[in-house]
Amino acid sequence: MSKIFPRILCVLAMIGIAAGPARAQETNYPTKRVRVLVGFAAGGGLDVLARALATKLSTKLGQPMIVENIVGVAGAIMAQRLATEAPDGYTIAVAASSALVINVHMNPKPSYDTLKDFQPIILLVNQDGALVVNNDLPIKSFPQFLQYAKDNPGKLSFGTPGLGSIGHIGGEILKKAAGINMLNVPYKGDGPLATDLIAGTIPAGIIAIPAAAGMIKAGQFRAIALLGTERSRDFPDLPTIVELGYPTATVQPWIGLIAPAGVPGAIVNKLNQATREAFTDPQILQLLRTQNNRIAIGTPEQFREHIATEYERWRKVINESPELKSL
Repeated sequence: MSKIFPRILCVLAMIGIAAGPARAQETNYPTKRVRVLVGFAAGGGLDVLARALATKLSTKLGQPMIVENIVGVAGAIMAQRLATEAPDGYTIAVAASSALVINVHMNPKPSYDTLKDFQPIILLVNQDGALVVNNDLPIKSFPQFLQYAKDNPGKLSFGTPGLGSIGHIGGEILKKAAGINMLNVPYKGDGPLATDLIAGTIPAGIIAIPAAAGMIKAGQFRAIALLGTERSRDFPDLPTIVELGYPTATVQPWIGLIAPAGVPGAIVNKLNQATREAFTDPQILQLLRTQNNRIAIGTPEQFREHIATEYERWRKVINESPELKSL
């Protein structure tokens, strides 16, 4: 016993020595640049928000926050990459709901587990989607859109921010509910979709209001329905899909800040607090107002609960619609 006890003390001391630098690293975080992954192309609403937030966090945390666009499958490729990164806080992501609660249910063999592979940091904003048409179409209302689709079965295409995006799923549900036949054309984000809507390359689309608000107000393309449950403050004359009789086709995306699972709590809390402070900055607030984002910041625990609720909601929707599983 006399020989074992000193050995135990020695082991405990070594553990303490090893833990010391780790705790110091968490306290001093960040000590180098931080990568901020974005799953959509540059220029879209999510990308613009991510870059504005990264700029403010760089100032608050004293290290560069470098945005990196990893495009594909409505953010799922980015999420797959994030899940493999070291849980040290030096790779985080501004992630869309499509990547976290939609794609995993559409893919029979998902490459990541939303509920196990990620550490929620903070829910940033809630959004609304809109059904829009380019100015070349003789359509100014949702009933006219339905009639046009029925008169031209299979000839009307609609763009979305990507396969597996909430816009994509909302469009497929709308097709089923309204009995219309449209072709989904996936893009690599809201930005490229908006460009083609303006150019007339695509006749219609489902796009997040934050990415499209300025262009709608400028008359570059027309919004004919809000795919949410309540009317928009900035578009009070735009009817909701619920009012129009299709409550199952609501599309309400959200965006949050996440990290790989296992990031120390001290780092998570530091990022959460810095983001809260950034969201009081007048420039950020003005951007959020311009984009029609609804601020939703809270605690990491609240964000985790939100993800779990949305994950289950969309699991049911997709599993009850077998045609969505094969898209």
